[in-house]
Amino acid sequence: MDNTILLVFRGDSVIFKKSELINLIKEDWFLSNILQMNFEDKTTPEKLEICEDKNTAMSLIETMRYNSLIVYPKVSLDYLLALAEKWCLPNNVIKMIKNRIVQNINKNDYNLKSINFDEIDTKITFKCINCKGAFKIYENTSESCAFHPYDINYATETRRCCGKPNNSSPCVKSHHVTSIYDLRIYVEMKKELQIQ
Repeated sequence: MDNTILLVFRGDSVIFKKSELINLIKEDWFLSNILQMNFEDKTTPEKLEICEDKNTAMSLIETMRYNSLIVYPKVSLDYLLALAEKWCLPNNVIKMIKNRIVQNINKNDYNLKSINFDEIDTKITFKCINCKGAFKIYENTSESCAFHPYDINYATETRRCCGKPNNSSPCVKSHHVTSIYDLRIYVEMKKELQIQ
């Protein structure tokens, strides 16, 4: 069984480890159940097309991953609640969304009037997809990020990338790299401030 699955959301796609989605929470939920179904050919599909908004679906997945309500930008809380109920998510997730709706809080509203063009590089923090560390654009150098690009070979307890022991210092140094999602937000903010 292949260990990854491509989720396609209205044209946008994301690759996940199947086991990550199955084990995201202990309770049954829509995607987990699909991935555990017995199909005729005894394998789960390598691609699932889901007719939902990617940011809304990813908000729910991240919420379950961190057990804290994560709402991507431009996501309707009403739609988020409807999708959570449709996907049979746990009551604690539904309760978090309802509380946010009642409090009318949207943490993703950023006020660009209070920030200038250059401050985006010095005040906004991004997460590196390689080392998982936080960084600001102006601090990012070719030595900022240190990581192992490949996981552990459990048979030998060494890193697949460099052959060194699991707890060895990282073998690659480079610039921090942000996710495509964060890069889009960064570019959109810069464009918006250029227009003002």
